[in-house]
Amino acid sequence: RGGMDGELVVTLTGTDRSGAAIATAGDERLVVPGGIPGERVRVRVLRPVGPPARDRSTRRGPTLARIVEVEEASPNRVVPRCRHADACGGCAWQHIAYPEQLRKKTATLDVLLRKSMGKEAPRVSPTIGMPVGGDGMPWRFRQKAAFAFGRGPGGLVMGHFARGTNDVVPVEECPVHAGRANRIAFALRDALAAASVPAAGVGTDGLARHVVVRTSRDEKEAVAMLVATRDDPTLQAP
Repeated sequence: RGGMDGELVVTLTGTDRSGAAIATAGDERLVVPGGIPGERVRVRVLRPVGPPARDRSTRRGPTLARIVEVEEASPNRVVPRCRHADACGGCAWQHIAYPEQLRKKTATLDVLLRKSMGKEAPRVSPTIGMPVGGDGMPWRFRQKAAFAFGRGPGGLVMGHFARGTNDVVPVEECPVHAGRANRIAFALRDALAAASVPAAGVGTDGLARHVVVRTSRDEKEAVAMLVATRDDPTLQAP
């Protein structure tokens, strides 16, 4: 249904491979991050997703849309813990209650196996969840933390790519990463910024591209890898 100022009201009907909800508006397929199938939402259409079609006869790809308002919410909707969840592309399902996340993962695997194996597909057992906190959600479970560096008004910033783009969303927290991994990554960010090390940028004329930190489960051991465009003396001090 059409709306004011180019907005649409749609019913979300499924989930794509990235974890985003999907909907149909006329002959257009919409990808709607932050949605849950079954919800009725008001969205604003943003831009095509993926590379442009090679010719006019090629069926065009999906279009990214942003939720403006949830008009009919799913009973499985929860408030994301991370302050960056709406803009950041690092997590897809923080707005979905954990039991529903597990159910969706089981159903997704079942569909994939049936598509590839037909009647020979095995029965998919319920997904085994992780230990959860007081809010019913698991946190600090990623022993591998990865951040990208970008360019901000004040110089180098660190975060994750906004969904469907190469634009870095600066972050100040990432509650799904191990605590020690975050501490190392943010300390490196501050040291690089203090040394005026520039982010690589799209043209890779800068230096810092991204950082990956791995920790042991007990966080007693950790290793960090800084990926740069070239070996440069200004990287040594940070």
